[in-house]
Amino acid sequence: MFSISLIVLTFSPLVLAQNYSYELEDTYSFSCMDSEGTPVEIIEDSELENMGRASFTLDSHRNYYPNIVFNPAAFSQMDMRIRMFWFAHECGHHSLGHVRQLAFNNITVSNLESDTDCKAVHILTDDYDFSIEDILHISSTLIYSSGLVRGHLPGPTRASFLLSCAF
Repeated sequence: MFSISLIVLTFSPLVLAQNYSYELEDTYSFSCMDSEGTPVEIIEDSELENMGRASFTLDSHRNYYPNIVFNPAAFSQMDMRIRMFWFAHECGHHSLGHVRQLAFNNITVSNLESDTDCKAVHILTDDYDFSIEDILHISSTLIYSSGLVRGHLPGPTRASFLLSCAF
């Protein structure tokens, strides 16, 4: 179906024009803050080989710039609720501090992907008024995913876990 990789470190001498929100079909405007209240930049990259990732950039002074990078072609093939879940999941990595911890070699979180899935459900239900039916739709789509070595649960287990987060 689609794959999501977690985090890639990039170095950049400066950060150019930044986009901190993304419009989804005139229905939702998605934005994100990291664990320390820093806005997360949202970057389109049609060269990505997968859906996208939570990431960051460090400049030459080791200033930290959180971002979510995604492939718009892969993204456009998904239904709106799956797109919102994907954004919420990647934002969850930032808001739970996973990306910042990785940036400074401080990652100690177990159950990284499962915690992030729960955070995504709470973002969607609390901030975007997603209903239990919306979460059921997302879960029924995730049933078919195989899971990843990076810690995503296999489809049926992940779908069941996602539903448990909604209650």
